[in-house]
Amino acid sequence: MNRIVFMGTGHFACGCLRGLYSAGHSVDMVITRPDSPQGRLGRLKPSPVKLWAQQHGMACHQPLQVNSGEGLRMVEELAPDLLVVAEFGSILKRPLLNLPALGAINVHGSLLPQLRGAAPVQWALLRGFSTTGVTTIFMDEGIDTGDIILQRPVEILADENHGQLFGRLADIAGEVLAETVDLLFAGKAPRKPQPREGVSYAPMLHAEHERIVWALPARDIVNQVRAFSPSPGAYTTFRDKRVKILTAKPCDGHGQPGAVASAKKRLLVGAAQGLVEVVELQPAGKKPMKAVDFLNGYRVRVGEQFGNCPGGQ
Repeated sequence: MNRIVFMGTGHFACGCLRGLYSAGHSVDMVITRPDSPQGRLGRLKPSPVKLWAQQHGMACHQPLQVNSGEGLRMVEELAPDLLVVAEFGSILKRPLLNLPALGAINVHGSLLPQLRGAAPVQWALLRGFSTTGVTTIFMDEGIDTGDIILQRPVEILADENHGQLFGRLADIAGEVLAETVDLLFAGKAPRKPQPREGVSYAPMLHAEHERIVWALPARDIVNQVRAFSPSPGAYTTFRDKRVKILTAKPCDGHGQPGAVASAKKRLLVGAAQGLVEVVELQPAGKKPMKAVDFLNGYRVRVGEQFGNCPGGQ
C-alpha cells in the first residue's frame, strides 16, 4: 500500500483531499497550518482542511514548522511514497521535498505557467480571462515552476464570481489530482517542463485591490467585483460611507466616472468607458440588498457620486 502525506489549508485543498478520498486513496497523514485568530475577538479557528480531515477520521497535524523540527521529523518517520500539496500557504524546501520516494506534487488553480502564485482564481477574473484551469506539477523549490503532469482547461462563465468559480475548480482539482496519483502509482505519469513563454503571476491580494476606481473601464470594474464576490467584496463609498458592490454588469452608455447616471429601477454608474449596472450591494452595517431596494431606501438621485470621500475614488 502506497503511503500519502497531504498538505493543505483552505477550501481548494479540501476539494483535492475529497478527490483523493472519493477515488479510494488512503491518506496516511494530513498536515495543515496552525489554527489562526479570526474576528474581533481573535478566537482561534481551524482550517477547512483540519475540519474535513477530522470529520473523515484522518490523522491531522499542525506543526509550527514543516521544513525543520517536528514537521520534518514526522514526515521522515512515516517514510511516505508521495507528498501531495494544495493551497498550503508556505514554501517547502528541498529536505522535505526529497523525502517521498515518488516525489512531491502540487495542485494549482490555473493553466501553468499562467498565474503562478497565491491567488490564481481571483487574478483570472481580475484580468478578464475566459478560460483558466487546473494543473498538477512535480514540485521544485520555485513557486509553481515544476514540471507539468496533467492539465485540465476550465471555461469561466460570463457572470461567474470568485466564490462560484473557486468552488468549481476545487471539485475539478480533486478529479485531476486523483487521476494524477493513479498515474504516478502505476509509473505512467507524464512529465513536461513548463514553457518559458506565457509566464504570468498571481501575487497575494491586499485590501487596496478591493477598492473600486471608477476611472477605469466598466468591464474592468465588473471584473473586480466578480473577483471579490461574495467575500470580502469590492468596495466604494456613497454619502461618505463604505458600500460593497457584490454583483454588477457592464453596460453601453456614457457617464461621469463614479456618478449615478440612472436611478430609475436600475442603478447605473459612470465609468471611464461604458456604465456599470450595480445589481446587488451592501452598505456598511446592512445586509446585502438589490439595487432597486437601495434606490428606494436611500432615494438616490442622478448625479450623486460613488467614491466621494477619503478611501474611495
